Amino acid sequence: MSGDAGRAHSDAGLKRLLLLPAIYSGLQRLLGAERSRAVFSRDYIAAQPGDSVLDLGCGAGDILPHLPEGVRYTGIDINPSYIESAAARFGARGHFLVGDVAELDPVSVGGPFDRVLMVALLHHLDGAEAESLLASAARLLSPGGSVVTFDCVLVERQPRMARFLIERDRGRRVRTPEGYRAVLGREFEKVEDEVRHDLLRVPYTHYIARASRPRLRRGS
Repeated sequence: MSGDAGRAHSDAGLKRLLLLPAIYSGLQRLLGAERSRAVFSRDYIAAQPGDSVLDLGCGAGDILPHLPEGVRYTGIDINPSYIESAAARFGARGHFLVGDVAELDPVSVGGPFDRVLMVALLHHLDGAEAESLLASAARLLSPGGSVVTFDCVLVERQPRMARFLIERDRGRRVRTPEGYRAVLGREFEKVEDEVRHDLLRVPYTHYIARASRPRLRRGS
């Protein structure tokens, strides 16, 4: 087996393991993701008790413990194992649905929502897929609501280890800050964003954005 083939086989095996909620959540804790979620929730989501939150691609629901008590939370993920785990752990605090976020049905998810979260989601989507999902999310927002995103990002002069890890992410659409900003800007008039290098125990770079004021579309 050649080096490239061996690495591809190893990467595929790891990706299969990460579909298991216990493995995925355990790895995230090892990397320090609990702190990153706490910072993301406090400083960027900034939800208040009584707010409604839709979490697209929610995984095992690990963001929910970091949201304030009293938040009305709905999580959607395509992986039934993730949703089963999330419902078992947090079913008393949230509502969880198995579904493909690319085929988002506003009727089934309810709404409107004060926050729509896309955590580690955009870097899995190409431009057309991201635009379609953001347009759907925009229609689900309450007046004054916002879409909040969190993704790995490629930047100039980032630590070599960070780039090495990011280039091996399951997502194949990792962008630069300008790339993410352009995608978000097609659907929203206001995009506030920040690049962070300090959220995990290992060198890593994140792009966090808060998009609001959906652009008016003909027929919307």
